[in-house]
Amino acid sequence: MALSALHSDIGIVKSAALKGSWKKTQPHPVLFRFSKHAQERNRKTGGYTVSAHCLKQACNHEEKTTDFGLTDKVAVVTGASAGIGLAVARGLAAEGADLVLVARQAERLNEAAQALSSEFGIRAVGAAADIATSGGVDAVLEMTTREFGGADILINNAGTGSNETIMEADDSKWQFYWDLHVMAAVRLARGLVPGMKSRGGGVILHNASICAAQPLWYEPIYNVTKAALMMFSKTLSTEVIKDNIRVNYVNPGLILTPDWIKTAKQLTEETGGDWEAYLQSVADSMEF
Repeated sequence: MALSALHSDIGIVKSAALKGSWKKTQPHPVLFRFSKHAQERNRKTGGYTVSAHCLKQACNHEEKTTDFGLTDKVAVVTGASAGIGLAVARGLAAEGADLVLVARQAERLNEAAQALSSEFGIRAVGAAADIATSGGVDAVLEMTTREFGGADILINNAGTGSNETIMEADDSKWQFYWDLHVMAAVRLARGLVPGMKSRGGGVILHNASICAAQPLWYEPIYNVTKAALMMFSKTLSTEVIKDNIRVNYVNPGLILTPDWIKTAKQLTEETGGDWEAYLQSVADSMEF
């Protein structure tokens, strides 16, 4: 597999994120193109792992006449200035949704908001905030209410990989990732769900990770907090389904984002620093 096949420009997996499933006909030819090993692994873990390349093909396979009913809906997307978050925001904008884009870097965030507004004719605003803090979440909630009166969709995507051992990582590092990956989702749900109820329902989608089910050796904190996010999704779903709010999570496999490049550089800095070769070896190992 070429390294470019892992690229993050996947748009949005529209059926999973917004409708809950593909059309109830035959299994989608791309999504179900797995090896026997992958099928068995997914049967055991209860999920599917597909590459960004497959997801992009799957999205393109969807009929162009499909209307997902997102015109004038409001979506809050965290981690929206780059990578998966920006790709998801772009997919939502293409379907007519207005956006609250959330990230820490204000300049890059505002550039993304302006670009999406101009290209798709929707309204997008940037909320520069650190959602690992309660104050940052409060700022996002305040802007969402002020600009749009609430939200119909919440995409919890903000997150980053870690690099440590359990024996060496101190409490503060554990706490940082817990706040970013879990408490941000908890606080945003608490703040946005009441508004979703008053609007007749909504959708909450958490971007967890395949590491929630199959850990990577070098980032135990990431593995644990993403697993917690997955269970939070299941628990929240049972609480708000009565209010017509659907909660799902996705466990993506390896997708080439700026965060993965950062990780590859960290993992290779003591062995010559050939991070591109490392990523290529990862891509090669995914062939099936």
